[in-house]
Amino acid sequence: MRQNTNEISIDEIQHWKLKSFTETKEIWNKTVSKSDFSISRNEIIKIIGANKSDLEISLNKLIERTIIKFRTLFNLTNEQFYYDRAKKKYVLSREVINNNYPTYTFLYNYLNTLKLFHEVNSEELTGFSQTLKFHFKNASAEVPQLFVLMKAIQQGKQVRFAHHNYFNNEINTHVIEPWFIKPDAEKFYVGGFRLEKNEMVAKGYRHFTISQIIADSLEILDNEVDKNRKSEMFDELEFSLFNQCIGVRIYREDDPNEKCLKSTIKVETNFTTGKEWINNPKHIGQKCIKEAENIDNNFLFEFNNFYYNNAFKQLILGLGTSVKVTEPKEVQEDIKNELLKNIQSYA
Repeated sequence: MRQNTNEISIDEIQHWKLKSFTETKEIWNKTVSKSDFSISRNEIIKIIGANKSDLEISLNKLIERTIIKFRTLFNLTNEQFYYDRAKKKYVLSREVINNNYPTYTFLYNYLNTLKLFHEVNSEELTGFSQTLKFHFKNASAEVPQLFVLMKAIQQGKQVRFAHHNYFNNEINTHVIEPWFIKPDAEKFYVGGFRLEKNEMVAKGYRHFTISQIIADSLEILDNEVDKNRKSEMFDELEFSLFNQCIGVRIYREDDPNEKCLKSTIKVETNFTTGKEWINNPKHIGQKCIKEAENIDNNFLFEFNNFYYNNAFKQLILGLGTSVKVTEPKEVQEDIKNELLKNIQSYA
């Protein structure tokens, strides 16, 4: 794809304020809500909060920069988002609608939610505001990296970044072929094929927490993703990660070359937790196979052909006596041993 003229650099994107991202979200929503996928100059002025009484030259520069941001974030050429002189409007091509609409609508809704959280500042809601900002600190830190990584995935390019490993407090530089982004538990992860670690060959599938990627270090490289490798490895991996896994880990933590136990896991819950799981499923693959008729009965849920990883284990342990694994035996024993360790730590 031909690059935009007047393109903004990656470094500039990383330092945009959250407001800039949500402005482009509003431009996107306004444009795709119309049958001809267009937006007028006055509508853009209203979205960015500009004043029509401003000098024409200043207003033109502000609109132009907003349009450049919009094109850059969506990786659009001037032909894909262009000014139609006959309509006197900016128009988005149908090609973009067909290819990008679902992904970007989801991401921008997420960003808009973050923006609202950060705008809660009233004195009456001080505690509420502080709590929201505390819980979404990592999510806010992910915003610049998300856009750069999505652009790299869309272009089929490798990326290089420095990643802060909190476990050993090390910062390592990695080069990866990014394949996917997955949200989970208020975090986003990028996964793909790692080629280098600290300039040393380190080939293999890996995933990284995006909030731990140092924003200023993230760059899109000229090297392209190996499409054959992605096709051979990712088709099966994608189904495992998104349909058979809570979180992003399908390999054992103590042995990254060996996969976690995969089995049909059945979980019994009390009435209250069961109702919560019905209304807010823990995973798209969750299936309720027995409903409780009243508060004295239990629900039974099935996770068919699922990976039993640490995220699944922590889900069960975190709910205490309100849940119990009924199958398989291996998972029951592991949960039991973990609970015994907890008891012994209080002895």
